[in-house]
Amino acid sequence: MRPLLPFLLTSIAWAADLPKVIFLEPVAVVETKAAEIHEKMPLYQRVADDSKYRPWLSYESAQRALRLYAQASRIAAPVPSVPDYS
Repeated sequence: MRPLLPFLLTSIAWAADLPKVIFLEPVAVVETKAAEIHEKMPLYQRVADDSKYRPWLSYESAQRALRLYAQASRIAAPVPSVPDYS
């Protein structure tokens, strides 16, 4: 059981460093009655006030997705900080 302890502590440390989430919104009105993929895709901008979207991150599934994103980014490119999630 002792050799497993460092692995568990490392996993917990990785989970503690979740990425910063950047919420985006479309710049113009998006036409939802047409096909999603077309020649001109909509542009997105950063949300000015993310208080409307911040509660979405309090769910267990959102926390798990962010942990998986953080672990995958550390495996792909081991850098000191996790890139932002947008």
